[in-house]
Order: sequence, then structure tokens, then C-alpha cells
Amino acid sequence: MTDTTDTTDTTDVPDTSERTLGKQSPVKPTLTFWSLKNDCAFFIESQLELHFALQLEFDDNVKSYETQPFKTTYSVSGKKRTYTPDFAVVNLNNETFIIEVKPYRKTKSEAFQVKTKALRVHFQRENSTYLIFTENEIRDNDTSANQQILYPWRFEPKPGDELDLLTSYFHNGSASVIELQIQALELDLDKNLPVIALAHGLVECDLSQSLSDSSEIFWKATQH
Repeated sequence: MTDTTDTTDTTDVPDTSERTLGKQSPVKPTLTFWSLKNDCAFFIESQLELHFALQLEFDDNVKSYETQPFKTTYSVSGKKRTYTPDFAVVNLNNETFIIEVKPYRKTKSEAFQVKTKALRVHFQRENSTYLIFTENEIRDNDTSANQQILYPWRFEPKPGDELDLLTSYFHNGSASVIELQIQALELDLDKNLPVIALAHGLVECDLSQSLSDSSEIFWKATQH
């Protein structure tokens, strides 16, 4: 999205170095990710896992989640093996999903498929559902890239009356990003107000398409 972040001060992302962090893998390189949904920092082991975590942050059906949540022992051909999931996700119905995030090319081997079958049986016994997510599901359109753009704006305060004022100048229930930004400046409001509102889910946009100045933003039915 052009000219929505470069002309403003950098968002004050919480300093995770002074917060309690999750568990870190002793063998894999890790990234530190601050989860607003869980109000804590997690270690994440790949860019693909990071993009999946962003999906969870934006998914209203997700209540909470953890990365590398626990170790478990399961059996393959009578042999005991240990396994640490990438994610444990709890939805609003309190159902638990155990998630493995893997590049698609690594899911085609016979060994991986045997492991997957064993883990599905294992977690079914634990009243959980075991799922595999690859880049085909996580990066199937521009949604992931758009979430990366929007997530830092979630650290900004959620707009209130100023958003109502801004959208009141448009009578069709929608306007482009640039139209909203121009009107915000005329009202002496933060130019990035429409982007912040979108990040917080107060307005809607087709995030499967790349965000740009011409992207159309719609207000929800309860907006006015």
C-alpha cells in the first residue's frame, strides 16, 4: 500500500525483550513474535509459521493459541517417538487443533505420511484434531501479505468517534483508501485512520487482493 506507513511515526510495538517469552527450540533458528491475541511473545521457527500466526491473529474464530506448546510421545510401527507440535489452537467452541506447518514439498515423502497418520490417531485419542498446513493454504492469495502490512497497525488505539466522523462524509457505504485518507487530512485526522480501522476489523476490504490506494473499504452494517 503506497504512502500509508512511510509518512508517519513508526508504530510502538511492545518491547518483547522485557516480557515473558515462550519456549525456544535449541536446534532451530527462531523469530520472536508478539501476539496481541494472547498478550505474550512466542518463538516462531520459520517465515511460514509467522504467516500462519498472523492468520490466527486475524481469525475471529480463534480464541487462543500457543507455539511449540508441549512434547508428546506417540507410536509408529511399535516404536516410541517424541513430537512437539508447531501450534495448538483453541477455537470459540473450545475445540483444540494441533497444527504442523510444513513446506508442501516435505509432506510428500512416505515417512512423513506415516508419521502424519500416526499423529492423527494419537491426537484423536486426546480429543484433538491434527492438521497439516502448507504454503498452499497459508499463502494461497494476497491475504498473508496484507496481514503483514496491517498487523503493526493493530498496536495503535482502536478508532472510535473519529472513524464515525470520517465515514459520515461518504454516503454509499464505501470509499477507496486514498479517498478516505484525503478526507481524513481535510478533517485534521490521522491520515492512516482507514488503515488502522481495517487492521482492527472495524471496516472491511477484500484482503485476498493486494492492498493499494484504490482498494475499496466498506463499513460494517453497524457503523452508523
